[in-house]
Amino acid sequence: MTLVAEFLCAFVSLWLNNPNFCSWLSLGSEDATATPSEPGGGLQTAMTAFNLNGVILPSIKVVLVDDDEMVRQGIQMLLEKDGVAVLGQASNGDEALSLVEQFKPDIALLDINLPRLNGVEVALRIHRSHPKIAVIMLTAYRQHDEVVRALKVGAKGYVWKGADFSELRFAIKAVFRGDAFISPAVSNNILSEYLSGKQTRDGAKDCLTPRQRQVLQLIAEGQSNKDIASSLALSVKGVEKHRTELMKRLDLHNTAGLVLYAVKTGIVKAA
Repeated sequence: MTLVAEFLCAFVSLWLNNPNFCSWLSLGSEDATATPSEPGGGLQTAMTAFNLNGVILPSIKVVLVDDDEMVRQGIQMLLEKDGVAVLGQASNGDEALSLVEQFKPDIALLDINLPRLNGVEVALRIHRSHPKIAVIMLTAYRQHDEVVRALKVGAKGYVWKGADFSELRFAIKAVFRGDAFISPAVSNNILSEYLSGKQTRDGAKDCLTPRQRQVLQLIAEGQSNKDIASSLALSVKGVEKHRTELMKRLDLHNTAGLVLYAVKTGIVKAA
């Protein structure tokens, strides 16, 4: 771990008021390996053993959420080789919440850019309804704003998809025992942005309610008022009211402005 990453870790620890935040720095020297009792994956591995700091525990149980099926399948294969039980997969935010409610996993692995309900919103709802379930963001984003947003809503880990798989392994071990993890590449990038003054303010987005952010995401994804009303169990007039309030709060004047804002702030990804 670089000195830059250590400095950032200390900075984030103070910011989060969490003295255990930096404990993941020593994870690289641990000899923690999975020892499944029998071959197989998914629900079949739910009672296999996992060697964590020399203590044999029941297998860590996770749900995996990403809109790319190939990514999900590849990660599941690697996790199950380590004895981690992948209880289910989801491709959008709504499915993710259903999976969490159904299986009550130890950890939810979430991408940020998810259809219907983005990963940060999913993390927030998981943290509120199931605070004992840890969330790890697994994403291609390394920007300051995205990391801070994820940590603010309760995520315990942030793993860059461009990193080696060992980082995801370390992250799972860390959050399972109550600590936190940020990929070194992400922490270095955040510190560079912080020192150069390039980080942006997230205040405008924070002024939106969770429902308004969800409506904004669906608008940006191209859904009509009728479709949004059906998805969220609202009336069409209710959706129109949300749309009007969004424009007022964000000082925008048309749908194109709302879409552009959603892309710029990471609520949806550019097509």
